[in-house]
Amino acid sequence: MANRGLQNLSAKYNYIYNSNILLETYQEELSKTNADNYDNLLAIYIAPPPIDYLNAAAKTKELEDITKKAQAIIAEKNLSNYIDEAYILLGKTNFYNSEYFNAVAYFSYTSRAFKADKKVYLKALNWKARSLMQMNDLAAASKVLDTVKTYLDSVKSNKAEPLATLAQMSIYKYQYKEAISYLKLAIKEASDIQSRTRWPYILAQLYEREKDYNLSLRNYTKVENSNAPFEMYFNAKLSKIRINDALNKLTTNRKQALLKLLKDDKNLDYTDQIYYEVAEDYYADKDFAKAVDYYQLSAQKSTINPYQKGLSHLKIAVLNFKDLRDYVNAKLYYDSAITTLPKTYRNYESIVSKSENLGFLTERYQIISEQDTLQAI
Repeated sequence: MANRGLQNLSAKYNYIYNSNILLETYQEELSKTNADNYDNLLAIYIAPPPIDYLNAAAKTKELEDITKKAQAIIAEKNLSNYIDEAYILLGKTNFYNSEYFNAVAYFSYTSRAFKADKKVYLKALNWKARSLMQMNDLAAASKVLDTVKTYLDSVKSNKAEPLATLAQMSIYKYQYKEAISYLKLAIKEASDIQSRTRWPYILAQLYEREKDYNLSLRNYTKVENSNAPFEMYFNAKLSKIRINDALNKLTTNRKQALLKLLKDDKNLDYTDQIYYEVAEDYYADKDFAKAVDYYQLSAQKSTINPYQKGLSHLKIAVLNFKDLRDYVNAKLYYDSAITTLPKTYRNYESIVSKSENLGFLTERYQIISEQDTLQAI
């Protein structure tokens, strides 16, 4: 009995507590380095992409340390009450190492072996569903989440994460009303700072998708008034301008409001995005000359954001190709977009293909132009 007590004490404070601190540190760093694309719905929780075995980076020290501590509990503290948490930790380290097959195996074992403990069972199923979703096995994940839904009412706490997973699955299925319901419940249950800022922002995005502009505006305002990261705060301000446009059926006020943001020194690093948004408005108004001017300003100001520079070049390329029928200029800007946009950008291959086709076309234009000049002489 005394031995069990010592093992419990050692496992709790020397291993589990320290492991959870390390995991929180890792998750905070992952959140800081994660590059959100505010043109799309943000991910409710941040997960690493599937592992690239050809270019795999060295494993994170925090995750290696957690793995060692969890394995030590299983091997040396097998009389303690923390074996279940050790297996959960092993599942999480595999999840964050992008080794999702292993993660599913650990969470499956935990859910079977510790089913009697409803909190552990629910946690294991939640992370198993997330791992399956990362593997793009939505059918299997949906079945797991069906069980999660039936067990949610059986626990009084720790509901925020399963509710967040259910919301993310609803987003994957384009069931935005359902996602809103789950996310609202998750926010009520949440206690950490990120879920109090990131989740309201996503809730605002979902309400905007559903054209419920008043509720969207209310949630963007919550983010704006919170201690959200500045990029999120800035995009919340831009979104509020966009929504006020939709409510008031105005476009000129939006341009003026956007340009006013340039007077605030806090927005200095986001000058390129402000000019881009102004250009988008001029493009929508079919004022192509002004649109090109502001897209070019956006590209010029994109000194620390190559993604924005590439996007601005791409927009000028599309405008020249589609609206102005200026294929020579379109080719030049497609080339610029290719050199600045990441290869992971959606439709990147089609951009390359269009540039190559325009190369063939512009060569023919140059030949025709030369022949016209010679014949005129």
